[in-house]
Amino acid sequence: MPQLRPAIVVNMILITVQTMNTFDAIISLTGGGPGLATEVISLYTFNIVFRNYDLAGGSVMSALMLGISLTLALAYAAFLPKEEER
Repeated sequence: MPQLRPAIVVNMILITVQTMNTFDAIISLTGGGPGLATEVISLYTFNIVFRNYDLAGGSVMSALMLGISLTLALAYAAFLPKEEER
């Protein structure tokens, strides 16, 4: 199990980033509805930019998504085994 730890952590990082950016399935299946029941942060960013024409708000939301993803990735990377010096 200790040898699988790096692969598990990398998978956790990739799955977290993919989950943060889940957009295509939601927009094609529900369109973000009923109401705002299935609206996630990526769909909210899309709505800000393309429905409200607010590019500044969309760029702030994108930067927020980047910050959240980076923070989670660094938190996961803390669980990677440290290299031993010889």
